[in-house]
Amino acid sequence: PASTKFDEVFTVVDYINSNVLYQTEDGSNFYADASIPEGNYLFYAPFNKENISRKPLATQLPLEQVVANPSSNAKAPSNDIITAFYEDKTSPVFVAYDKVFGEEMTEVNVVMDHIYSLPLVTLKFGNVQLLDENGVANVKEVEDELGNVTKEPVYESEIIINSIEFAKDQIATKGAISNGNVKKMLARTNGKHAWDAVKYETAKTSDILMDGTTSEKVVVTFTGGQKLTADQNGYFFMVLPGDEYIKAEGKLDVIVNATINGKSYRSAAADMGERKIAPAKDVRLLPGQYYSADEYTADGKTKDSKGTSMTYVIDGTFAPTEKVEAPAPADYVHISSTEELIAYINKVAYRGEEIKEISKTTAEKWLTDEDEDTYPTHGKYFVITATNNAPVELNDDVIKAFKNSCVLTGKNATITFLARNDYNTTDGMNLVLNGITWTAETSGLVKFDGNGAIAKGNVVMQDAPTKIYAIYEANVTLEGTAGVEVFVDHGATVNVNSDAAHTISNLYGTVNVNVS
Repeated sequence: PASTKFDEVFTVVDYINSNVLYQTEDGSNFYADASIPEGNYLFYAPFNKENISRKPLATQLPLEQVVANPSSNAKAPSNDIITAFYEDKTSPVFVAYDKVFGEEMTEVNVVMDHIYSLPLVTLKFGNVQLLDENGVANVKEVEDELGNVTKEPVYESEIIINSIEFAKDQIATKGAISNGNVKKMLARTNGKHAWDAVKYETAKTSDILMDGTTSEKVVVTFTGGQKLTADQNGYFFMVLPGDEYIKAEGKLDVIVNATINGKSYRSAAADMGERKIAPAKDVRLLPGQYYSADEYTADGKTKDSKGTSMTYVIDGTFAPTEKVEAPAPADYVHISSTEELIAYINKVAYRGEEIKEISKTTAEKWLTDEDEDTYPTHGKYFVITATNNAPVELNDDVIKAFKNSCVLTGKNATITFLARNDYNTTDGMNLVLNGITWTAETSGLVKFDGNGAIAKGNVVMQDAPTKIYAIYEANVTLEGTAGVEVFVDHGATVNVNSDAAHTISNLYGTVNVNVS
Protein backbone atom coordinates (compact mmCIF):
# COMPACT_ATOMS: atom_id res chain seq x y z
CA PRO A 1 0.00 0.00 0.00
CA ALA A 2 1.06 3.63 -0.39
CA SER A 3 3.05 4.99 2.55
CA THR A 4 0.41 7.58 3.40
CA LYS A 5 -2.27 4.91 3.49
CA PHE A 6 -0.04 2.66 5.60
CA ASP A 7 0.61 5.40 8.16
CA GLU A 8 -3.09 6.17 8.36
CA VAL A 9 -3.97 2.54 9.04
CA PHE A 10 -1.00 1.60 11.21
CA THR A 11 -0.42 4.58 13.50
CA VAL A 12 2.49 4.62 15.88
CA VAL A 13 1.38 3.91 19.43
CA ASP A 14 3.56 4.03 22.53
CA TYR A 15 2.96 0.55 23.82
CA ILE A 16 4.21 -2.98 23.29
CA ASN A 17 1.56 -5.18 21.67
CA SER A 18 3.88 -8.12 21.15
CA ASN A 19 7.17 -9.21 22.65
CA VAL A 20 8.71 -11.72 20.28
CA LEU A 21 12.11 -13.27 20.99
CA TYR A 22 14.45 -13.28 18.01
CA GLN A 23 17.38 -15.69 18.20
CA THR A 24 20.60 -16.01 16.22
CA GLU A 25 23.22 -18.57 15.35
CA ASP A 26 25.73 -16.33 13.56
CA GLY A 27 25.27 -13.03 15.39
CA SER A 28 24.01 -11.28 12.23
CA ASN A 29 20.84 -13.06 11.19
CA PHE A 30 17.97 -13.48 13.64
CA TYR A 31 14.85 -15.60 13.37
CA ALA A 32 11.63 -15.90 15.33
CA ASP A 33 9.09 -18.71 15.27
CA ALA A 34 6.11 -16.36 15.35
CA SER A 35 3.54 -14.75 13.07
CA ILE A 36 4.23 -11.04 12.61
CA PRO A 37 1.20 -9.16 11.25
CA GLU A 38 1.50 -6.09 9.07
CA GLY A 39 2.28 -2.88 10.98
CA ASN A 40 4.88 -0.61 12.60
CA TYR A 41 7.44 -2.32 14.79
CA LEU A 42 9.98 -1.32 17.40
CA PHE A 43 12.89 -3.75 17.71
CA TYR A 44 14.99 -3.71 20.86
CA ALA A 45 17.74 -5.68 22.60
CA PRO A 46 18.49 -7.33 24.89
CA PHE A 47 15.23 -9.28 25.06
CA ASN A 48 13.26 -8.96 28.30
CA LYS A 49 10.54 -11.53 28.74
CA GLU A 50 8.81 -9.28 31.30
CA ASN A 51 7.91 -6.68 28.64
CA ILE A 52 4.40 -7.99 28.05
CA SER A 53 2.27 -5.08 29.24
CA ARG A 54 0.75 -2.57 26.85
CA LYS A 55 3.06 0.19 28.08
CA PRO A 56 6.06 2.00 26.60
CA LEU A 57 9.40 0.32 27.14
CA ALA A 58 11.02 1.62 30.34
CA THR A 59 14.73 2.45 30.53
CA GLN A 60 16.87 2.69 33.65
CA LEU A 61 20.44 3.89 33.73
CA PRO A 62 22.54 1.80 36.16
CA LEU A 63 22.74 4.02 39.22
CA GLU A 64 25.56 2.01 40.79
CA GLN A 65 28.23 1.41 38.16
CA VAL A 66 30.95 -0.85 39.53
CA VAL A 67 34.44 -1.00 38.02
CA ALA A 68 35.68 -4.40 39.14
CA ASN A 69 39.14 -4.04 37.56
CA PRO A 70 40.31 -0.41 37.70
CA SER A 71 42.94 0.41 35.09
CA SER A 72 45.72 2.95 34.71
CA ASN A 73 46.12 1.97 31.05
CA ALA A 74 44.36 4.16 28.48
CA LYS A 75 44.51 1.37 25.89
CA ALA A 76 42.83 -1.21 28.10
CA PRO A 77 40.52 0.37 30.69
CA SER A 78 37.95 -1.80 32.43
CA ASN A 79 34.61 -2.16 30.63
CA ASP A 80 32.95 -4.05 33.50
CA ILE A 81 30.23 -1.40 33.69
CA ILE A 82 29.21 -1.81 30.06
CA THR A 83 29.29 -5.61 30.24
CA ALA A 84 27.13 -5.62 33.36
CA PHE A 85 24.63 -3.28 31.74
CA TYR A 86 24.27 -5.57 28.72
CA GLU A 87 23.94 -8.71 30.80
CA ASP A 88 21.44 -7.23 33.23
CA LYS A 89 18.74 -7.22 30.49
CA THR A 90 16.37 -5.03 32.46
CA SER A 91 16.52 -2.04 30.09
CA PRO A 92 16.62 -1.72 26.29
CA VAL A 93 20.10 -0.90 25.03
CA PHE A 94 19.67 -1.20 21.26
CA VAL A 95 16.62 -0.11 19.28
CA ALA A 96 15.47 -0.11 15.65
CA TYR A 97 12.29 0.73 13.76
CA ASP A 98 10.77 -0.70 10.57
CA LYS A 99 7.49 -1.42 8.84
CA VAL A 100 6.21 -4.89 8.04
CA PHE A 101 4.24 -5.04 4.78
CA GLY A 102 1.73 -7.72 3.90
CA GLU A 103 1.21 -11.27 5.08
CA GLU A 104 3.84 -12.82 2.78
CA MET A 105 6.76 -10.81 4.13
CA THR A 106 9.17 -13.18 5.88
CA GLU A 107 12.28 -11.02 6.30
CA VAL A 108 12.91 -7.61 7.86
CA ASN A 109 16.24 -5.78 7.54
CA VAL A 110 17.00 -3.45 10.42
CA VAL A 111 20.09 -1.86 11.93
CA MET A 112 20.09 -1.66 15.70
CA ASP A 113 21.22 1.64 17.23
CA HIS A 114 22.73 1.96 20.71
CA ILE A 115 20.74 4.50 22.72
CA TYR A 116 23.38 5.20 25.39
CA SER A 117 26.87 6.66 25.17
CA LEU A 118 29.79 4.70 26.58
CA PRO A 119 32.42 7.35 27.27
CA LEU A 120 36.00 6.68 28.24
CA VAL A 121 36.75 8.80 31.32
CA THR A 122 40.28 9.90 32.21
CA LEU A 123 41.19 10.75 35.81
CA LYS A 124 44.19 13.03 36.40
CA PHE A 125 45.79 13.83 39.74
CA GLY A 126 45.82 17.55 40.49
CA ASN A 127 46.66 19.56 43.58
CA VAL A 128 45.09 17.71 46.51
CA GLN A 129 45.36 19.39 49.90
CA LEU A 130 44.00 17.83 53.09
CA LEU A 131 41.86 19.51 55.74
CA ASP A 132 41.75 18.35 59.33
CA GLU A 133 38.60 17.68 61.35
CA ASN A 134 38.22 21.40 62.00
CA GLY A 135 38.51 22.38 58.36
CA VAL A 136 42.07 23.73 58.65
CA ALA A 137 44.22 23.24 55.56
CA ASN A 138 47.49 21.32 55.73
CA VAL A 139 50.24 23.95 55.34
CA LYS A 140 53.89 24.31 56.28
CA GLU A 141 55.76 27.36 57.53
CA VAL A 142 58.72 28.45 55.41
CA GLU A 143 61.32 30.97 56.59
CA ASP A 144 63.32 33.00 54.06
CA GLU A 145 66.84 34.39 54.46
CA LEU A 146 65.47 37.54 56.10
CA GLY A 147 63.58 35.58 58.74
CA ASN A 148 60.16 36.20 57.26
CA VAL A 149 57.82 33.25 57.77
CA THR A 150 55.16 32.39 55.21
CA LYS A 151 52.70 29.51 54.92
CA GLU A 152 52.79 27.22 51.92
CA PRO A 153 50.22 24.49 51.13
CA VAL A 154 51.20 20.86 51.52
CA TYR A 155 50.01 18.81 48.54
CA GLU A 156 49.57 15.04 48.53
CA SER A 157 51.57 12.80 46.19
CA GLU A 158 49.03 9.95 45.85
CA ILE A 159 45.30 9.36 46.10
CA ILE A 160 43.15 6.24 45.82
CA ILE A 161 39.72 6.91 44.34
CA ASN A 162 37.03 4.72 45.92
CA SER A 163 33.97 6.21 44.24
CA ILE A 164 32.78 9.18 42.22
CA GLU A 165 29.29 10.55 42.80
CA PHE A 166 27.42 12.40 40.08
CA ALA A 167 24.91 14.62 41.83
CA LYS A 168 21.15 14.39 41.33
CA ASP A 169 19.37 16.42 38.66
CA GLN A 170 22.33 16.21 36.27
CA ILE A 171 21.78 12.98 34.33
CA ALA A 172 18.60 11.52 32.84
CA THR A 173 18.58 8.26 34.78
CA LYS A 174 15.34 6.77 33.47
CA GLY A 175 12.49 7.35 31.08
CA ALA A 176 10.23 5.71 28.52
CA ILE A 177 11.01 5.05 24.88
CA SER A 178 8.67 6.90 22.54
CA ASN A 179 7.86 4.78 19.51
CA GLY A 180 7.06 7.91 17.58
CA ASN A 181 10.44 9.44 18.38
CA VAL A 182 12.20 6.21 17.44
CA LYS A 183 10.40 6.20 14.09
CA LYS A 184 11.32 9.81 13.47
CA MET A 185 14.98 9.32 14.35
CA LEU A 186 15.59 5.85 12.94
CA ALA A 187 13.28 5.58 9.95
CA ARG A 188 15.26 4.32 6.97
CA THR A 189 15.93 6.86 4.25
CA ASN A 190 17.92 5.63 1.25
CA GLY A 191 19.34 2.88 3.40
CA LYS A 192 20.62 5.21 6.12
CA HIS A 193 19.39 5.87 9.59
CA ALA A 194 18.82 9.40 10.77
CA TRP A 195 21.39 8.95 13.55
CA ASP A 196 23.99 7.73 11.07
CA ALA A 197 23.55 10.88 9.01
CA VAL A 198 23.83 13.42 11.81
CA LYS A 199 25.15 11.61 14.87
CA TYR A 200 28.39 13.59 14.90
CA GLU A 201 26.37 16.75 15.40
CA THR A 202 23.00 16.21 17.04
CA ALA A 203 22.44 12.65 18.31
CA LYS A 204 20.96 12.45 21.80
CA THR A 205 19.38 9.67 23.81
CA SER A 206 16.68 12.17 24.77
CA ASP A 207 15.62 12.28 21.11
CA ILE A 208 13.85 8.94 21.53
CA LEU A 209 12.80 9.18 25.18
CA MET A 210 9.83 10.82 26.80
CA ASP A 211 9.49 11.94 30.41
CA GLY A 212 13.14 11.42 31.26
CA THR A 213 13.79 11.95 34.98
CA THR A 214 16.92 13.23 36.73
CA SER A 215 15.96 12.61 40.35
CA GLU A 216 18.48 9.91 41.17
CA LYS A 217 22.23 9.96 41.80
CA VAL A 218 24.71 7.94 39.72
CA VAL A 219 27.75 6.53 41.54
CA VAL A 220 30.81 4.86 39.99
CA THR A 221 32.55 2.57 42.48
CA PHE A 222 36.06 1.17 42.01
CA THR A 223 36.60 -2.26 43.53
CA GLY A 224 39.91 -2.07 45.35
CA GLY A 225 40.30 1.61 44.47
CA GLN A 226 41.79 3.52 41.54
CA LYS A 227 45.29 4.80 42.32
CA LEU A 228 46.34 8.21 40.96
CA THR A 229 49.71 9.95 41.12
CA ALA A 230 51.37 12.72 39.12
CA ASP A 231 52.69 10.04 36.75
CA GLN A 232 49.70 7.68 36.73
CA ASN A 233 46.27 8.53 35.38
CA GLY A 234 43.17 6.41 35.78
CA TYR A 235 40.77 5.28 33.03
CA PHE A 236 37.32 3.69 33.01
CA PHE A 237 34.17 3.44 30.92
CA MET A 238 30.71 4.65 31.93
CA VAL A 239 27.17 4.29 30.67
CA LEU A 240 25.51 7.67 30.15
CA PRO A 241 22.72 9.07 27.98
CA GLY A 242 23.87 10.64 24.74
CA ASP A 243 23.51 14.35 25.49
CA GLU A 244 25.30 17.67 25.85
CA TYR A 245 27.25 18.04 29.06
CA ILE A 246 28.52 21.60 29.28
CA LYS A 247 30.58 22.77 32.23
CA ALA A 248 29.07 26.25 32.21
CA GLU A 249 25.68 24.72 32.98
CA GLY A 250 27.05 22.76 35.91
CA LYS A 251 26.47 19.31 34.43
CA LEU A 252 28.59 16.32 35.46
CA ASP A 253 30.07 17.95 38.52
CA VAL A 254 31.21 15.27 40.94
CA ILE A 255 32.05 14.50 44.54
CA VAL A 256 35.02 12.19 45.11
CA ASN A 257 35.41 9.66 47.92
CA ALA A 258 39.02 8.63 48.39
CA THR A 259 41.62 7.02 50.60
CA ILE A 260 44.59 9.28 51.31
CA ASN A 261 47.43 8.23 53.62
CA GLY A 262 45.33 5.25 54.69
CA LYS A 263 42.35 7.35 55.81
CA SER A 264 38.97 8.11 54.23
CA TYR A 265 38.40 11.55 52.74
CA ARG A 266 35.71 13.25 50.69
CA SER A 267 35.88 16.32 48.50
CA ALA A 268 33.69 19.07 49.94
CA ALA A 269 30.31 19.68 48.31
CA ALA A 270 29.75 22.70 46.07
CA ASP A 271 27.45 24.34 48.61
CA MET A 272 30.27 24.21 51.16
CA GLY A 273 32.47 26.41 49.04
CA GLU A 274 34.45 23.75 47.19
CA ARG A 275 35.24 24.07 43.50
CA LYS A 276 33.35 21.71 41.26
CA ILE A 277 35.32 18.96 39.54
CA ALA A 278 34.09 18.94 35.96
CA PRO A 279 35.18 17.67 32.52
CA ALA A 280 36.41 19.70 29.60
CA LYS A 281 34.01 22.22 28.11
CA ASP A 282 31.18 21.54 25.67
CA VAL A 283 31.11 17.75 25.86
CA ARG A 284 28.54 16.18 23.53
CA LEU A 285 28.29 12.43 24.11
CA LEU A 286 27.01 10.33 21.22
CA PRO A 287 24.81 7.21 21.47
CA GLY A 288 26.94 4.11 21.04
CA GLN A 289 30.23 6.02 21.00
CA TYR A 290 33.20 6.02 23.36
CA TYR A 291 34.26 9.61 22.72
CA SER A 292 32.53 12.96 22.35
CA ALA A 293 31.33 14.47 19.07
CA ASP A 294 34.27 16.84 18.63
CA GLU A 295 36.67 13.88 18.77
CA TYR A 296 35.29 12.32 15.58
CA THR A 297 35.73 13.41 11.98
CA ALA A 298 32.73 13.76 9.65
CA ASP A 299 33.22 10.19 8.38
CA GLY A 300 33.26 8.76 11.90
CA LYS A 301 37.00 8.29 12.39
CA THR A 302 38.56 9.27 15.70
CA LYS A 303 40.87 12.27 15.91
CA ASP A 304 44.21 12.30 17.69
CA SER A 305 42.51 14.18 20.51
CA LYS A 306 40.20 11.29 21.36
CA GLY A 307 39.71 10.62 25.05
CA THR A 308 40.44 14.15 26.27
CA SER A 309 36.96 15.67 26.54
CA MET A 310 35.89 13.44 29.43
CA THR A 311 38.91 14.28 31.60
CA TYR A 312 38.46 14.93 35.32
CA VAL A 313 41.22 16.54 37.37
CA ILE A 314 40.90 15.40 40.97
CA ASP A 315 41.76 18.66 42.60
CA GLY A 316 41.19 20.85 45.64
CA THR A 317 40.73 20.18 49.32
CA PHE A 318 39.62 16.89 50.88
CA ALA A 319 38.20 16.62 54.38
CA PRO A 320 37.86 13.57 56.67
CA THR A 321 34.55 11.81 55.99
CA GLU A 322 33.35 12.48 59.52
CA LYS A 323 33.32 16.23 58.90
CA VAL A 324 33.30 17.75 55.44
CA GLU A 325 32.17 21.33 55.90
CA ALA A 326 35.19 23.53 55.29
CA PRO A 327 36.20 26.45 53.12
CA ALA A 328 38.44 25.72 50.16
CA PRO A 329 41.80 27.46 49.84
CA ALA A 330 43.04 28.77 46.52
CA ASP A 331 43.90 26.38 43.70
CA TYR A 332 47.62 26.85 43.14
CA VAL A 333 50.94 25.06 43.38
CA HIS A 334 54.51 26.24 43.93
CA ILE A 335 57.03 25.85 41.08
CA SER A 336 60.76 25.99 41.84
CA SER A 337 62.35 24.57 38.66
CA THR A 338 61.80 24.14 34.94
CA GLU A 339 61.28 20.42 35.47
CA GLU A 340 58.54 21.11 38.03
CA LEU A 341 56.82 23.51 35.62
CA ILE A 342 56.79 20.90 32.83
CA ALA A 343 55.56 18.20 35.23
CA TYR A 344 52.81 20.54 36.45
CA ILE A 345 51.69 21.28 32.90
CA ASN A 346 51.62 17.58 32.02
CA LYS A 347 49.63 16.84 35.18
CA VAL A 348 46.91 19.48 35.25
CA ALA A 349 46.59 20.92 31.75
CA TYR A 350 43.79 19.92 29.44
CA ARG A 351 41.92 21.37 26.51
CA GLY A 352 40.68 24.91 26.67
CA GLU A 353 41.90 25.57 30.22
CA GLU A 354 44.01 28.60 31.10
CA ILE A 355 46.95 28.12 33.43
CA LYS A 356 48.06 31.26 35.23
CA GLU A 357 50.91 32.37 37.48
CA ILE A 358 49.93 34.39 40.54
CA SER A 359 52.12 36.16 43.09
CA LYS A 360 52.96 34.78 46.52
CA THR A 361 51.14 37.77 48.01
CA THR A 362 47.91 36.88 46.19
CA ALA A 363 48.31 33.21 47.12
CA GLU A 364 48.73 34.08 50.79
CA LYS A 365 45.58 36.20 50.76
CA TRP A 366 43.58 33.35 49.26
CA LEU A 367 45.04 30.82 51.67
CA THR A 368 44.42 32.87 54.80
CA ASP A 369 40.97 34.20 53.78
CA GLU A 370 42.26 37.78 53.87
CA ASP A 371 40.96 38.61 50.42
CA GLU A 372 37.90 36.43 50.00
CA ASP A 373 36.33 38.66 47.35
CA THR A 374 39.16 37.90 44.93
CA TYR A 375 38.87 34.11 45.08
CA PRO A 376 39.13 32.61 41.59
CA THR A 377 35.97 31.03 40.28
CA HIS A 378 37.78 28.85 37.79
CA GLY A 379 41.23 28.09 36.44
CA LYS A 380 44.63 26.64 37.30
CA TYR A 381 47.02 28.78 39.33
CA PHE A 382 50.65 28.41 40.32
CA VAL A 383 53.34 30.38 42.13
CA ILE A 384 56.97 30.47 40.99
CA THR A 385 59.21 30.18 44.05
CA ALA A 386 62.54 29.72 42.27
CA THR A 387 65.41 32.11 43.07
CA ASN A 388 67.53 34.31 40.86
CA ASN A 389 70.40 31.86 41.36
CA ALA A 390 68.41 28.99 39.84
CA PRO A 391 65.45 30.48 37.95
CA VAL A 392 62.75 28.61 36.05
CA GLU A 393 63.61 28.66 32.35
CA LEU A 394 60.79 29.35 29.91
CA ASN A 395 62.22 27.36 26.99
CA ASP A 396 61.12 25.33 23.99
CA ASP A 397 60.55 22.23 26.16
CA VAL A 398 57.99 24.13 28.24
CA ILE A 399 56.19 25.34 25.09
CA LYS A 400 56.18 21.81 23.67
CA ALA A 401 54.74 20.34 26.89
CA PHE A 402 51.99 22.95 27.03
CA LYS A 403 51.11 22.56 23.36
CA ASN A 404 50.90 18.78 23.66
CA SER A 405 48.70 18.98 26.77
CA CYS A 406 46.34 21.83 26.00
CA VAL A 407 46.17 22.85 22.40
CA LEU A 408 43.65 21.56 19.91
CA THR A 409 42.29 23.20 16.79
CA GLY A 410 39.76 25.83 17.80
CA LYS A 411 40.36 25.29 21.52
CA ASN A 412 43.79 26.78 22.14
CA ALA A 413 44.50 27.42 25.80
CA THR A 414 47.03 29.89 27.21
CA ILE A 415 49.58 29.86 29.99
CA THR A 416 50.01 33.30 31.53
CA PHE A 417 53.03 34.50 33.50
CA LEU A 418 53.42 37.62 35.60
CA ALA A 419 55.30 40.38 33.81
CA ARG A 420 59.01 40.68 34.66
CA ASN A 421 59.40 44.46 34.64
CA ASP A 422 62.19 44.79 37.23
CA TYR A 423 65.10 42.43 36.72
CA ASN A 424 66.89 43.70 39.82
CA THR A 425 64.53 41.85 42.16
CA THR A 426 64.30 38.18 43.06
CA ASP A 427 60.70 38.05 41.85
CA GLY A 428 61.77 39.34 38.46
CA MET A 429 64.67 36.92 38.15
CA ASN A 430 62.85 33.71 39.11
CA LEU A 431 61.63 33.20 35.51
CA VAL A 432 63.87 33.81 32.49
CA LEU A 433 63.80 33.14 28.76
CA ASN A 434 66.54 30.72 27.70
CA GLY A 435 66.91 28.28 24.84
CA ILE A 436 63.74 29.40 23.11
CA THR A 437 62.71 30.45 19.63
CA TRP A 438 59.80 32.82 20.20
CA THR A 439 57.41 32.59 17.25
CA ALA A 440 53.97 33.98 16.51
CA GLU A 441 52.55 30.59 17.57
CA THR A 442 54.37 30.87 20.89
CA SER A 443 52.88 34.33 21.43
CA GLY A 444 49.42 32.79 20.99
CA LEU A 445 50.07 30.22 23.70
CA VAL A 446 52.18 32.12 26.25
CA LYS A 447 51.02 35.44 27.69
CA PHE A 448 52.42 37.90 30.19
CA ASP A 449 50.09 39.57 32.67
CA GLY A 450 51.12 43.05 31.62
CA ASN A 451 54.32 43.22 29.59
CA GLY A 452 57.95 42.41 29.98
CA ALA A 453 60.04 39.25 30.02
CA ILE A 454 63.61 38.66 31.14
CA ALA A 455 66.11 36.96 28.82
CA LYS A 456 69.14 35.28 30.36
CA GLY A 457 70.36 32.89 27.70
CA ASN A 458 70.08 32.20 23.98
CA VAL A 459 66.80 33.59 22.65
CA VAL A 460 65.57 34.13 19.08
CA MET A 461 62.64 36.53 18.81
CA GLN A 462 60.59 36.10 15.62
CA ASP A 463 57.68 37.55 17.58
CA ALA A 464 57.88 39.03 21.05
CA PRO A 465 56.21 40.48 24.15
CA THR A 466 56.24 44.27 24.38
CA LYS A 467 59.40 44.51 26.47
CA ILE A 468 62.50 42.33 26.73
CA TYR A 469 65.07 42.76 29.47
CA ALA A 470 68.34 41.24 28.19
CA ILE A 471 70.61 40.80 31.17
CA TYR A 472 74.09 39.44 31.92
CA GLU A 473 74.94 36.50 29.64
CA ALA A 474 71.82 36.86 27.44
CA ASN A 475 72.24 36.58 23.68
CA VAL A 476 69.03 37.82 22.05
CA THR A 477 68.38 37.90 18.31
CA LEU A 478 65.54 40.06 16.98
CA GLU A 479 64.19 38.75 13.68
CA GLY A 480 60.54 39.79 13.75
CA THR A 481 58.75 42.52 11.85
CA ALA A 482 57.12 44.03 14.95
CA GLY A 483 58.96 46.59 17.02
CA VAL A 484 60.23 45.51 20.44
CA GLU A 485 61.36 47.61 23.40
CA VAL A 486 64.65 46.12 24.59
CA PHE A 487 66.75 46.96 27.67
CA VAL A 488 70.32 45.64 27.29
CA ASP A 489 72.20 45.24 30.57
CA HIS A 490 75.83 44.42 31.44
CA GLY A 491 77.24 41.49 29.48
CA ALA A 492 74.17 40.99 27.30
CA THR A 493 74.22 41.02 23.50
CA VAL A 494 71.33 41.93 21.24
CA ASN A 495 71.54 41.15 17.54
CA VAL A 496 69.14 43.12 15.34
CA ASN A 497 68.46 41.28 12.07
CA SER A 498 65.33 43.12 10.97
CA ASP A 499 64.43 46.67 10.06
CA ALA A 500 61.49 46.79 12.47
CA ALA A 501 61.16 49.93 14.61
CA HIS A 502 62.80 48.57 17.77
CA THR A 503 63.40 50.77 20.82
CA ILE A 504 66.70 49.73 22.35
CA SER A 505 68.14 51.07 25.60
CA ASN A 506 71.77 49.95 25.88
CA LEU A 507 72.85 49.83 29.51
CA TYR A 508 76.52 48.82 29.06
CA GLY A 509 75.74 45.80 26.87
CA THR A 510 76.40 45.10 23.18
CA VAL A 511 74.05 45.79 20.28
CA ASN A 512 74.87 44.41 16.84
CA VAL A 513 72.80 45.78 13.95
CA ASN A 514 72.91 43.49 10.92
CA VAL A 515 70.13 45.00 8.83
CA SER A 516 71.05 45.53 5.19
